[in-house]
Amino acid sequence: MARVRKTVWMKGINIAELRTAAIYKEFLRVPALSLGLYRHDVGTNVPQQPHTEDEVYFVISSRGMIAIAGTDHAVTSGSVAFVPAGITHHFHTVTEDLQVVFAPAEVLRVERRRGWVPISNPSIPE
Repeated sequence: MARVRKTVWMKGINIAELRTAAIYKEFLRVPALSLGLYRHDVGTNVPQQPHTEDEVYFVISSRGMIAIAGTDHAVTSGSVAFVPAGITHHFHTVTEDLQVVFAPAEVLRVERRRGWVPISNPSIPE
């Protein structure tokens, strides 16, 4: 019988310590996922491009809107937004500084390099 090797990695993160001048600060990267803190200050405009992987945004603090595929959705602390790969999206009308934990599925980038395209959405941009 083959032995299955299991690895558990835990890291304590203090979100307050991640505040930097950078808009995005990645704090975890493994082959299938990355995780980071995305900031959007009141009054700033941060256009986003469609990404090649599905994404999840968990709003830590803020009040504002996210447009996904042309439809606006209100966000506040505790909101979760899912954005499928290739879909236009951006935060806007932010009235309280936005802090979001952002998790793209990095495995799609790796699989794409190997020539794999998901059957459900073959038109995902590179």
